[in-house]
Amino acid sequence: MKMEHMAPFCVVAAGICWGIIGLFTRQLSAYGLSPLQITFGRALVTAIAMAVVALFRQPRSLAIAPRDIWMFLGTGLGSIVFFNICYFTAIELTTLSVAAILLYTAPSIVMVFSIFLFHERFTRRKGFCLVLAFVGCVLVSGLGMGHVEAAGILAGLGSGFGYASIPFLAAMPWRNMNP
Repeated sequence: MKMEHMAPFCVVAAGICWGIIGLFTRQLSAYGLSPLQITFGRALVTAIAMAVVALFRQPRSLAIAPRDIWMFLGTGLGSIVFFNICYFTAIELTTLSVAAILLYTAPSIVMVFSIFLFHERFTRRKGFCLVLAFVGCVLVSGLGMGHVEAAGILAGLGSGFGYASIPFLAAMPWRNMNP
């Protein structure tokens, strides 16, 4: 089967894997693993799998220019590892649904980042959407209702912040800057 024909199956498989990550996290936490250990395991398995695929499909894609190493480390450690540790901590301290809802504060965070980093206009419509998204997250998370620990809420918001920073670290015109 050609790769183009496999794309829909890959999207569905990725969605399924993303959807069940909380179940694995809960089980691994029950075995005594910390969010940091779970993040390390996830990153290690992913790195090995992607390296094997890249070696067979496009070995040249594994080459990184020395001047770009800091970007990969920044995106990997500053965004992906941070967001995973926060997300797994939120799963541990709250419910799976609360952790997922707080992770998806990321679009609102991206909107705010865009105003400051890319000088996008902040309109009434954007403000209204931002308020609605915030209120929705508050209502779903049970914030103020005594259902969820503050640490769980902070970890969930941290996961949203880390997740939101991925496109900014990957898309910023870093090559024009001196590291």
